[in-house]
Amino acid sequence: MHPIRLIATDLDGTFLAHGDTPHPDNIRMVQTCRAHGIRVCACSGRPFVSMRTIVRQAGLDDLC
Repeated sequence: MHPIRLIATDLDGTFLAHGDTPHPDNIRMVQTCRAHGIRVCACSGRPFVSMRTIVRQAGLDDLC
C-alpha cells in the first residue's frame, strides 16, 4: 500500500470557518500533514489570485 502523499481539500463550506478565514483546526491539520511529508492543497473553483491569502494563512501548498 502506498503512503498518502497529497490531500486536496475544498475551501468553501469545508476548510474555511467563515468567509475567507481558515478554521484553526484545519491549519493545525495542514501543519501535521506537512510535518509527515504530505502535501495539502486547495481544490476550488475560485481563481488562484483570490485564494492566495487563504493558501498562505493556512500553510497550504501552492498546488491548486
